[in-house]
Amino acid sequence: MYPMGAGLRWTATAVERGKERAREALVLVTVDPGQSAVRSPVAVNMVLDRSASMRGAPLAAVVSAARQLVDEAGPEDYLGLCLFDRNAEQRVKLCPMDAEGKTRMRESLSRLTTGGGTALHAALHTGAGELLRTLLPGVKQRMLLLTDGEPSVGPATLENFQRLGVSLAEKGLSIHALGVSDHYVPDILQALSGPSGTPFVHVSDPAGVGVAIGSVFSALRGEVAMDAKIRIKPSGFGSIRCIHGYPTHLEAGALAVLMGSLTVGQVRRVLLGGPVAVPTWSLGLTTRVRTRQQDEEQELSVQRVELESSEGKQVLRVVAELELVSAEAAAWAALTRKDKLRCGDRLLSAEARVKVLVALGADASEAQRHMQRVLELRHAYESASFDSSLEDKARQSAALAASHTVSRIMTAPPALFRRNAGE
Repeated sequence: MYPMGAGLRWTATAVERGKERAREALVLVTVDPGQSAVRSPVAVNMVLDRSASMRGAPLAAVVSAARQLVDEAGPEDYLGLCLFDRNAEQRVKLCPMDAEGKTRMRESLSRLTTGGGTALHAALHTGAGELLRTLLPGVKQRMLLLTDGEPSVGPATLENFQRLGVSLAEKGLSIHALGVSDHYVPDILQALSGPSGTPFVHVSDPAGVGVAIGSVFSALRGEVAMDAKIRIKPSGFGSIRCIHGYPTHLEAGALAVLMGSLTVGQVRRVLLGGPVAVPTWSLGLTTRVRTRQQDEEQELSVQRVELESSEGKQVLRVVAELELVSAEAAAWAALTRKDKLRCGDRLLSAEARVKVLVALGADASEAQRHMQRVLELRHAYESASFDSSLEDKARQSAALAASHTVSRIMTAPPALFRRNAGE
């Protein structure tokens, strides 16, 4: 276990499974920020949907939650307010939450009304532009996006938002997205938030908005380090992939996995895997994080363990859980399309993974939560009727899959994999 200056503790555990030419190595990298780190200031531009569908209870819930953020923020925190309907407007520029800043925010929120249309693409450009005009040394700049609808004004395709999400992440901005009710597009929110290593959050009804925004803000206030990254240089592998869906790219002959920010009390994991053809395979692992004081980098050793050991079973539990939530999301999505054949196939896969988790000794309460969700899926599959509640379940499942970061796999090109000399 390796501590760093920010109080982080890194471990890397490897297991090997299969035989001869079907051998696979799995490496689980874990970072534990602990509980003792000092809270970091935040810089958040709130990008709030005020389209017609937000009229009434949804808008009231958003205003109440935003006021709560303002009340909880300290003078070292910076907040801004960007509103959008058919147009986007930076109503309050990013400013410190001292007495003057809080008064400005509260007055703007009290005058918030609904309009028509949903110019989501323009809103994100406007919100990002405000953040990029303000430098706060050592503080990560973020957008907190809340929307309940599909984009109806300006660019509206998934490809538009995939490009935008990547572009904003490359500029150093993170997006924390909340989708409310049953009209937003989960794929769009994932495309926006995924490149910066943050999952989107599903909110079933307006009553849950305050809790959801509060939990996101609490996580931001507990930030220990920013821009966490792992660099992997394999030897003896046929290929290597990041099984979690963190953003990845090639970097100076290595595979770089971008984990985003690390938060007090929240253990983060990265699962790597690939086929091995030689007995002496290895992974060179380097971790890097950015704190308010400095950049910190270190080499991380890999501990090899047996499959039947407690550490080996933990690696296999992570594999099974990733496969489970992925199968769940696919099953719900298929059910909303009335594709019962595809849904049934993915349901069987999910049920099998639950059994694997139980056999591997998963925590009882965790296993129970998984089983309950799969039972709900089974009930929906066997029901002859199709109703709108399935849409909500599908969005919940997509958000769960995003929170486990299972959506993308990257296989590096062959040039990256060099055997040890003489092999």
